[in-house]
Amino acid sequence: MAKGPHNHFLFGEMDMFDQLILLVVGVVVLLINLGLVDRVLLAYWPVLLVLVAFKEIMQNR
Repeated sequence: MAKGPHNHFLFGEMDMFDQLILLVVGVVVLLINLGLVDRVLLAYWPVLLVLVAFKEIMQNR
């Protein structure tokens, strides 16, 4: 197990926004698998990619 307050995710650090996106995706996939949400909701995943890309662009300025 990692020691200290490290928050590395694959190739970088994972801030609160990235954790929120990951949580939303996980909850949506879980609800779809349980049959509580229609699969049509998966059509909106590119919106999350645009949000993440916009955040990264703004963060690197």
